Amino acid sequence: MKADQVLLAMGFTQPASPVLEAFGVDKDARGSVRAATEGDHAYFTSVDKVSAW
Repeated sequence: MKADQVLLAMGFTQPASPVLEAFGVDKDARGSVRAATEGDHAYFTSVDKVSAW
């Protein structure tokens, strides 16, 4: 399925691992999406066009 943008509203629950794995997003030791929260690349993930907001 092609999409320009996909939004997943997960609140404070653990991210859905199959979804993250399908996109190839890097995870930290806790299984959360790995992304900086400060600076020019805040909330950028390891995958282009996939953000961790």
